Amino acid sequence: MEQAVGLFTSDEEELLKKTRKVRLDLIDSMTEDTVPTRSGDIRVLNETLDAMDRQILDIAKIKAKATEEDNNNKVTNMVVELLSRVSSNTPLARNSDISLPDEYIPVDVVPGELDINADRLELKDFINGGNEDE
Repeated sequence: MEQAVGLFTSDEEELLKKTRKVRLDLIDSMTEDTVPTRSGDIRVLNETLDAMDRQILDIAKIKAKATEEDNNNKVTNMVVELLSRVSSNTPLARNSDISLPDEYIPVDVVPGELDINADRLELKDFINGGNEDE
C-alpha cells in the first residue's frame, strides 16, 4: 500500500482530482448556454453541485481532525514536560535537605518540626519523654 505524504496518498489525490474534473465538466456542459429547466437535468446538476460541496467539506473535516490530533499531541507533550520539570525540581525529588536561615526560624519551633524526612516516631519516645534510661 502506498504511503500517504499528506492527508491522502498520491493515488487518492489523483482520484479526487479526476472526480472533481468530471463534475466540473458535467456542470460546465449542463450550464453552457443556460441553466437547465428540465426537472431531470436540474436534479442531476443539483446532485453534482451537492457532491462537490460535500467533498470540500469532508476534506476540511479531515484536515481539521488531523490538526486537532496534532494539537492534542503537542499539548500532551507540553504537559508531560512541564510536570516532569516541576516534579524533578521539588526538594523531595532531589533528595536534598531544606535548611532555613536562622532568622526565618521562629523561636518556639520544636527541634525536628521543620525536618522534611522526619525520623519515625515510636510510643516509647512519648512515654519516657525520649529517655530510654528510665
